[in-house]
Amino acid sequence: MVVAGDIAVYASGNARCTGGAGAVAMLLGSNAPLILDRGVRSSHMQHVYDFYKPDMSSEYPVVDGKLSIQCYLGALDKCYNRYKAKMKKVLNREGKSQSFTLETADAFVFHSPYCKLVQKSLARLLLNDFICDPHPELSSKYLGFDAYRDVKIEETFFDKEVEKAFINASQPVFNAKTKPSLLLANQVGNMYTPSVYGGLASYIAR
Repeated sequence: MVVAGDIAVYASGNARCTGGAGAVAMLLGSNAPLILDRGVRSSHMQHVYDFYKPDMSSEYPVVDGKLSIQCYLGALDKCYNRYKAKMKKVLNREGKSQSFTLETADAFVFHSPYCKLVQKSLARLLLNDFICDPHPELSSKYLGFDAYRDVKIEETFFDKEVEKAFINASQPVFNAKTKPSLLLANQVGNMYTPSVYGGLASYIAR
């Protein structure tokens, strides 16, 4: 059994309302009803002081909110594109010529510092799909995106125009494939370590 538990608590300020706490226990073993694919997991890490605890006598972290969001979205971009590349090889071995996109998977579950960031993250996957598509003009799901064809992904972290366009376009996918995973996050807030597993449990229990 693996237990992931944590508490998110912040000093007075803008971040305090995103606090929360929770724990998720998982039983690992053979004949499991939930199986994780091997060989396609993608990871990213970097050395950056967006969130850290330099004062061990205090339970509060030091947080650079804007930098932390940039790190989150940047890691998402890198992991998603690495995953897409690995999945393309898997699909090709199965004799399928399509690429992995938002349409391929049944669900998308995210680490949820706060729920609005989760919706922005799902929209960002659509942005990545759009940028990676060699012929976006042939797909109706990209209608109205011509102005964003030449955007540089690393310059869009805080571009409100791009963000709004892709949030609106991805709303149906968000409602069907991600929103159900936010049940626990909406009730208990940010759980840190068990956050993504709480999202998975929420999605399965919907």
